[in-house]
Amino acid sequence: EKTRIHSALCVANACRGHRYAAKAVMAESREGMHSLLRGLLTGSRAEQAALCEGLASVCENSAANSTSAQKKGAVGMLLFVLGVGDGPTKASAALALAHM
Repeated sequence: EKTRIHSALCVANACRGHRYAAKAVMAESREGMHSLLRGLLTGSRAEQAALCEGLASVCENSAANSTSAQKKGAVGMLLFVLGVGDGPTKASAALALAHM
């Protein structure tokens, strides 16, 4: 689990802000978006929060990544996390939804 959390936070840091090269890599990667979405429904609270943070950074100012995430069911998954998460997890999910 620690490895998955670390990976999600690395994606978040790589894509944060206006790092369009990193966002483009995520848009072109079939596995990239799937790896962020995979643990949203089954991960621990800490993993969900990290995945939401990664998803928010990837989708921020990137229509391609936002569309990809939406097509893969991210909105429903994030709404689920909002319903069951704790404070930090809910905040991360809300941030990810805001960047969709």
